[in-house]
Amino acid sequence: MIERDWLCLELLKTRGWEPRDREDDVLDSDMRFLAWTRRQGILTPADTRALRERNGSRIWPEDVLSDVRELRQLLQRVFTDVAEDGLPCRDDLSALEAVLTEAGQRRVIVPGGEGDLTWSWQGEASAPAEVTGEARVSAARARILGRIARSAADLLTSGELDRVKVCDAHDCGWFFVDVSRNKSRRWCDMAGCGNRDKARRYRERHS
Repeated sequence: MIERDWLCLELLKTRGWEPRDREDDVLDSDMRFLAWTRRQGILTPADTRALRERNGSRIWPEDVLSDVRELRQLLQRVFTDVAEDGLPCRDDLSALEAVLTEAGQRRVIVPGGEGDLTWSWQGEASAPAEVTGEARVSAARARILGRIARSAADLLTSGELDRVKVCDAHDCGWFFVDVSRNKSRRWCDMAGCGNRDKARRYRERHS
């Protein structure tokens, strides 16, 4: 089922779009990125608490944030291709597959809710409470990258790629999934970009 908010697209919103906001990057701050993972439901309270309490070191080693930045750049290319009525290039799809594999994301068939079968992903468990230090960082890294990459794979295979659009506002470039019945939505957020863009067009027509 197509969803309104996809984690892979939420990652692309971690950096400001408008020129004045380009330097506002969640991935430039340990604490802001940790808070983002918690809001997105990727890490548990126990995960975030343990990471905050790492002894005298940064919450995230630089390579963790670097890996997430690289994934963000990859997904920017992938969904730009999709929104332009094309398909991602094979190299980018291979790179996404590599992230899934490296993060331990493997699909298995498991019992569903009412006697049916469904796909499930291995590699989903949080680090046990007794795991500390670098082992917990490594588990958190795999969980974050795996969840985001899995979201992208699910969206790419949803059969609804014609619903992936770029916001039509002149000062925005975020992606969104159009869940309207007739696929006519134009803005990532009607209350923000939609109203602002309509007001701008009105002023231009009456100036």
